[in-house]
Amino acid sequence: MAGLRERGETLPGRRNKAGELEIDWRRLAAVLGCSDSVEDTGTGRMITKSGVPVGARTYLDAPLTGLLDGLPWRSERITHDEAPQLAGLLSTACLIVIAYLSGARAGEVLNLRRGCVHYDAATGLWLMEGLYFKGATDRDGNVIPEGKVREDPWVVIHLVARVVMVLERLHRHGLLFPTHLDARHQSRLSQRRGLARTTSSVVKDLAAFVAWVNAECARCGRTDVIPDDGRGRLTASRFRRTLAWFIRRRPRGLVAASIQYGHLYTRMLQGYAGSYESGFPDEYAFEDWLYRLEGLAEDEQALVQGEHVSGPAADAYRYRVTAASREFAGRVLTTDRQARDLLGN
Repeated sequence: MAGLRERGETLPGRRNKAGELEIDWRRLAAVLGCSDSVEDTGTGRMITKSGVPVGARTYLDAPLTGLLDGLPWRSERITHDEAPQLAGLLSTACLIVIAYLSGARAGEVLNLRRGCVHYDAATGLWLMEGLYFKGATDRDGNVIPEGKVREDPWVVIHLVARVVMVLERLHRHGLLFPTHLDARHQSRLSQRRGLARTTSSVVKDLAAFVAWVNAECARCGRTDVIPDDGRGRLTASRFRRTLAWFIRRRPRGLVAASIQYGHLYTRMLQGYAGSYESGFPDEYAFEDWLYRLEGLAEDEQALVQGEHVSGPAADAYRYRVTAASREFAGRVLTTDRQARDLLGN
């Protein structure tokens, strides 16, 4: 009560059937950690006679610590009614960071479990353990639909490790990305409680996240919205390809990757200690293949337009550029491994 007075806040309230504002005793009992029948006790009578006004909202005790450009990201504390939605958005934000900066497949990220990240003091690396599904077979070559534990963990940066720690504090489930954060949640999908979120539900979650960010930008008068890239729905599987694109395509992308990941970079592109379970080397090979094809196409166009080439390798250059066009123009790649194999040609 003293804290409410000091902050100029109100008692938790609600509208009754007559539309009148009254104390929400159930919500207040949850805040106090006592029985719902607190209204008829001495404590309840003291609260009623305290003179503290009744409000239409109930605020969380947690203070605002998040900053945006050095200022609190909102002017008033979070309410109980907002908490579930914001918790879901925070979970989606964590999924984006892990899917983008680890290079893991969407299904692998969704099946990460509590305690999956640890720091290896011997190597100075943050390691993330989990399952892999693509190519997971038993000794007889039979597919294992529930996946297998990776022999070589993902090597991640500290930011990914921090995000995993946030998820471990956000809920009590074994999986980092359960279908419902609140174990008491009831719905027609209740049979999936405790299981991992599906890729189809993540598509909806990503759309909701983008809508919320853009709405917040509009509210704050900011221009750094998340635009529609015209490539359809945003899916979790697009993040690892985006990582490969940035490393290969952006100016000084290879240098930037080396700076960001340090000595992790080599292990990332080599499939973590030589293993191709992660598939990320194939993603990178695909981007490298597309990048080289575009370069060859530009070179051929320049030659057609009369570009002058001189030097001892000029004839070899002209031959290779035109031969590449004859060999690869119109070819469709169906797998990333095809791109990696063609790069050897």
